[in-house]
Amino acid sequence: MDEIMTKSINSINELLTKIESIKKDNPDKELYFRGQIADYGNIRPSIARNGWLQKEDEMFKDFILRNPQDFKDCKTTFEKLAKMQHYSLPTRLLDITSDPLAALYFALESQEYEKFKGGKAPKGINEKNALLIIYAIPKENVKHYDSDTISVVANVARRPYYGIDLKKIRRGASLLFVKNLEGDLKYVESLNSKYSNNHEHESYDEIRKSLTNINKQLTTARDSFLQYHETYYEATTEEEYFNYNIKRVNDTIAELYKTLTLLPPIGNYDEAAKEYEYRNKNYLITAINSQSDIQYLLHEIKEDKPYFKDLINIDHLQTTWCVKPLMNNRRIINQSGAFLLFGIGDSKEELSNDMEYVCQEFSIPVRVKDRLRLELKNLDINKAKIYPELDKVAEYLRDIYSK
Repeated sequence: MDEIMTKSINSINELLTKIESIKKDNPDKELYFRGQIADYGNIRPSIARNGWLQKEDEMFKDFILRNPQDFKDCKTTFEKLAKMQHYSLPTRLLDITSDPLAALYFALESQEYEKFKGGKAPKGINEKNALLIIYAIPKENVKHYDSDTISVVANVARRPYYGIDLKKIRRGASLLFVKNLEGDLKYVESLNSKYSNNHEHESYDEIRKSLTNINKQLTTARDSFLQYHETYYEATTEEEYFNYNIKRVNDTIAELYKTLTLLPPIGNYDEAAKEYEYRNKNYLITAINSQSDIQYLLHEIKEDKPYFKDLINIDHLQTTWCVKPLMNNRRIINQSGAFLLFGIGDSKEELSNDMEYVCQEFSIPVRVKDRLRLELKNLDINKAKIYPELDKVAEYLRDIYSK
């Protein structure tokens, strides 16, 4: 991702004008916003702090254990995570909003924010430049709260710290794939043998050449999987190596399909080709989903969705998703709230990346904060609006009516 150049904003009108320009430049993406009282560098969800990630599954279960009645209406793990986030339990969710003015409020917020009525903050407040982040998220990476993909990633929270290792999963899947390739080789060899002594048609020569080349390619791919940590692996990441080999196999299989269509109608080879294509298309997913780490994750998912099939795409696990939550409380409605749900890296020991979504950061200088706060106040954007719970409204009224 290209480095983001941080710009300054001095008024709400300037902010909205720049957002409109960003929208025009990103027609296939949805914009979301996050406001912070300071620039903290790379933003991560709260679970990444203080060693909490190592205890994520225990905190998740312990919180429900101590408050079971509060979760009785939550149908999915994601809904439970959203409720936990609401009550400040560390989770793999990061709060964002579709409303830039709500994000601006959060950027300007401080403990003293509502204690002044006009243009100047009280003396003695040591403020820093605030930050407003704009995320431009591809529409295919924006999901609703009840999405199957979101269930897959949310349930990562219920697995132990060492419970999901994608390197181990790929290794196990590759060994199963080798067995599949052995079957492919036998199939190609049987075809080659059938036509090696048949000279009834000129096209047989081309077919024999193609089958011989396919045999060679499949043998190379099989050996490459068996050598999983050899020279090529040292030059790249494990994921790239795995995908490289899968692509090589798929390209070779595609050539085999093409060759099968050239075979003379001796037996029902057209139907055999279709069955063969279907089997190979689904075999890798089957191999991955048969691994123990994925099987345990599937067990958690099926508590949410009993109908869920064993079809986890591990690329989804390594993605950060934007989630539109259930609008079931006034706060999330008033804040136009949404979440970034973080997946994992190569294992659960690390989180997925969200920086690819950041398209612009706006610094809010200390010198313009009071003016922007007054602009928000004039637009009736205040603590009582953003936090509509009774205790927050009471705090707001107490402060504005105090002498």
